Amino acid sequence: MEKEGWNDNNIPTDKAFISICCLPNIKKNYLENYKHIIDEHWFKENHPNVLNIDFDDITEDKRETRYGMSYGMTDKDADMIVEFAKKNADKKDFYIHCMAGKSRSIGVGCALREFFNCKMSCFFGINGRNDFVYNKLKERL
Repeated sequence: MEKEGWNDNNIPTDKAFISICCLPNIKKNYLENYKHIIDEHWFKENHPNVLNIDFDDITEDKRETRYGMSYGMTDKDADMIVEFAKKNADKKDFYIHCMAGKSRSIGVGCALREFFNCKMSCFFGINGRNDFVYNKLKERL
């Protein structure tokens, strides 16, 4: 998105974007304070073809970590992604990203690929897929 120069003012209308970030507790205690990295959505607002959604990269509903309580994808999160994907089914491409691009986004991408019966490419491959995310979405599609 950076390479293409896309921002909230020039979002391509033939594409859809799902941006997954961590919830505030893990974002602050782990990513910012420990890893010294920022986890932000590229597009600052939701748009008809942009969904910004927040849940932590775990494979269960919740887990206590040394950085605080972490919360995985909820049923509401899964419903929002499914509704968004169906409303944007006419888009040429879906861009799905999360912090590392190896787990949550792959789970979402794999579920949508099967639902839409389409091709998918991933920078890191699909071996690290978050199956908790994938299965929650598959139940709803």
